[in-house]
Amino acid sequence: MRAVDLVETALAAHQRRESDSVVALYHPRARLITISSRGDALSAAETMAAVSAADDTMIYGFRPGAARAIDEHAAYSSGRVVRKGSDGGITDSECVWLYTERDGLIYRVAVYTTTEAAEEAYAQHGVTLGIDD
Repeated sequence: MRAVDLVETALAAHQRRESDSVVALYHPRARLITISSRGDALSAAETMAAVSAADDTMIYGFRPGAARAIDEHAAYSSGRVVRKGSDGGITDSECVWLYTERDGLIYRVAVYTTTEAAEEAYAQHGVTLGIDD
C-alpha cells in the first residue's frame, strides 16, 4: 500500500478511536515521534497509549487535513492541534505529521511545524526520518 493510502486509513481509524485498527497499520519496527510522546520515539502501541493519556489531560482538539503524497513511500497530513500549553494556557498550532512506509506498513512518523521542514527531513534522511530502531 502507498504511504498516502496508509495515512488516510490510519487517520480515519484514529478519528473513529479504533486503536487496534490503527496499530495494525504500523510496521513491527515502527517508531513515532508525536506531540503525545513529547519528543520520544515510541512504538505504535506505546504511541496509542500516550495518545489516549493525552486525550484526557493535554489534547483538546486534533483536526488533521487530507493526506498528501510526497512519493510512494512518504506522505504528510497537516492540521491543527489545540492543547494545554506549558504555561497552563491553551495553544492552537499548525502541525505537519510526516509518515513513511516500509513493507506496506507505516514505518516512521514525526511532527514538524511546516511542510517544508517535513519535506526537508524526508529528503535528508529517507524513510527512517533519522529515527533509529
